[in-house]
Amino acid sequence: MFRLLKISKGRLGLFSSVFLIGLLALTACQASASQPTATLSAATPTTAAASPTVAAATPTVAAATPTTAAATPTTAAASPTYAAATSTPAAGTTPTVALTPMSTSMIKTSSTTSLGTFLVDNNGMTLYIFKKDAPGVSACTGSCLTIWPPLVAANGVAPQAGTGVTGTLGVITRPDGIVQVTYNNQPLYYFSGDKAAGDTNGQGVKNLWYVIAP
Repeated sequence: MFRLLKISKGRLGLFSSVFLIGLLALTACQASASQPTATLSAATPTTAAASPTVAAATPTVAAATPTTAAATPTTAAASPTYAAATSTPAAGTTPTVALTPMSTSMIKTSSTTSLGTFLVDNNGMTLYIFKKDAPGVSACTGSCLTIWPPLVAANGVAPQAGTGVTGTLGVITRPDGIVQVTYNNQPLYYFSGDKAAGDTNGQGVKNLWYVIAP
């Protein structure tokens, strides 16, 4: 019995040793499992490069180039304006009658179907009277004379009367000093719009200018 007990004690001691080793191993495992495993995430901050884009301020300066207009005075030609009753002279043409007083040595007559017989000068240019004139006094002055030049008495003497001229030829002295021919005391004029002998473009202009019957 003592022997059996001795054997039992021996087995019990072996068992105890094994149990103790196992317990120690288990404890070690539990201790290992309970250890926190810290995982450090590398804080790798990403810094976005602040790359500001600066627009180059390139001001555009408009060159101040002043333009000086050449002062070229334009002198308007004194072109008389007239309303011809029968026709109007073409633009750019020069009337045969100069825009200065003209004289003649003789008064004669001419005629047309529409106007009948009327007075003309020695060259056949038509003569006119002005309804605003008073007997022996001319109302045509200033710029009027550039359109209606007066018939000037050559050497201050009344012209001769040609065939068919039955009225009285005379002269008056205008305020401007011109000695103008009259017919029955009516001052006589040319019309700047008549270009050739026989023209009667001044007839009836503004209901004031008319040819004169002999």
